[in-house]
Amino acid sequence: IRAPLPTDGSYAFHRLWVDARRYTRLTPGTQVNFRLVGGGWVSGDPLPVQRRLALGGPDLLPGYGFRATTCSGALDPDPTDAGLCDRLIAAQLEFRSRLRLGWSLGLRDRELDRLINVEEADLVVFADAGDAWLAGDGPGRVPTNRIPVLEEWKADVGVGLDLGGAGVYLAKALTDGQPVRVVLRLQRRF
Repeated sequence: IRAPLPTDGSYAFHRLWVDARRYTRLTPGTQVNFRLVGGGWVSGDPLPVQRRLALGGPDLLPGYGFRATTCSGALDPDPTDAGLCDRLIAAQLEFRSRLRLGWSLGLRDRELDRLINVEEADLVVFADAGDAWLAGDGPGRVPTNRIPVLEEWKADVGVGLDLGGAGVYLAKALTDGQPVRVVLRLQRRF
């Protein structure tokens, strides 16, 4: 991935990270949300291993396992291995519709009641796509002034129920033969 680090203290790299979001309310109970996230190595020496990237998992591509794309060259990546990609880009689109469930237990403890009662939830339908890659010249790399072609991106779709502070989602990868994944989250997708 890179040559050994110089011992004279001249090692320097520049990294950029962008996370742009757009929330559009269609009606009082429905909205469409969009997120474009990406970044990585910009200039200087190659990124150190602890700053390298991987793609896959519950945040950006829930239809794929954790670190499904690591740029390690392995056909079956091991999620315990470090992500070795220089750059990453992902786009997420979701449609949210408010469901009026009215599930209430009427507990006397106000704090516990706030955590357990679910009077409203959101039905979430989503689609995600993205890729991670090594930048530069050479085999298996993408030139530094480009991103991978869309045919190389990984994509997934899914549906879920967001209960305000927690959610359960089903996600299916579209570009690989991955199984349907169940994802539990303790916060909103984005």
